[in-house]
Amino acid sequence: RSTVLNEKYLKEMMEEGPGAAGSFAAVLQNTFGWETTRPGMIDDHLWEDYKSVFLDDSLNLGMKEYFEGKNPYALQEMTGVMLEAIRKGFWEASPETAREIARRHGELVEIFGAGCSGYVCDNAEVQKAVARQMDNPEKYQAEIRRIREAAPGSRKTSEVTGQRMKRQDEHENRTEVSSLRRAITIWSLLCICAAAVFFGGRRRRR
Repeated sequence: RSTVLNEKYLKEMMEEGPGAAGSFAAVLQNTFGWETTRPGMIDDHLWEDYKSVFLDDSLNLGMKEYFEGKNPYALQEMTGVMLEAIRKGFWEASPETAREIARRHGELVEIFGAGCSGYVCDNAEVQKAVARQMDNPEKYQAEIRRIREAAPGSRKTSEVTGQRMKRQDEHENRTEVSSLRRAITIWSLLCICAAAVFFGGRRRRR
């Protein structure tokens, strides 16, 4: 947690552009994966911190402008993961928090179109949760329906990292620094999970 949500680290990652946004999405995906294999392993505070930093911009890094300008589809995936974590009971978020996340998710789809990563176009329960929280969900639902009904070859898909339809030359020109940042992210996740197991074990022993 101390590394992934560190202000200096985030600033450096954000300077890398769209690819870093995909790395942020991967962090949440992996956190959800750990929750799936060991429910209760991750403390709610970590999910709350994700929401605070990436959606509420508690560190004043310009997250809204960054995601919308560089890679809004990564934030679609991140909010989708958050909503699924709430639905599965991994994160006992307040109704207001769930509402904020759902509305932000729906707005991103309405404005930028659906990136169609796993938690955006292929999770019916997330779609229902989003529609319930929006005042006028028709545009959101129409966009999801439109992209799902499109021919497979023309669907606007996302890479696993949360990027959408990035040009091949951009992909090939990623620097070694970017690879290092991703390695640091993976290492940080392992540290988070190890800490969660340690402190969770201490709480149980008490």
